[in-house]
Amino acid sequence: MPNQTSGGNAPENIEELLSLAELIFQQHLEDGEASPLNALQGYNWNATGPTIAIALDKHREAKSLKKQSEQAFEERDILFAHINRMVMASRDLLISSERNICLDIGKWGFDVNETSR
Repeated sequence: MPNQTSGGNAPENIEELLSLAELIFQQHLEDGEASPLNALQGYNWNATGPTIAIALDKHREAKSLKKQSEQAFEERDILFAHINRMVMASRDLLISSERNICLDIGKWGFDVNETSR
C-alpha cells in the first residue's frame, strides 16, 4: 500500500497558489489518462489548466502596474507640493491686493463666497 499523506496545505498567496496549480497541471498532463485528477467532479484540469499561465501573467502584470501606479503617485506628490503652495500663495496675494474687490478673484478660477459683513 502506498504511503498516505495528510495535510498538503495549499498556499494562501495568489502567486504561489497559481504556481502550484501549474505544477499540478503539468503532473496531470504527464499522467495523462492515468491521472487521478480525471476523477475530480465539477472541475476539468484539461479545460482549466491552460488558463493558469494566463492568470499568472495577469497577476504579474497587475503587480507591475501597481508598482508603476505607486511610482506615478509619488512623482505626482513631489510636483504637487510645490504647485499647491504656489496656488495658495497666489490666492493670498490676490485676496490682499483685491481686498475691496474680492469677487474679482473668481476670474482666476477661485470659488468666491459672498457674505455680508
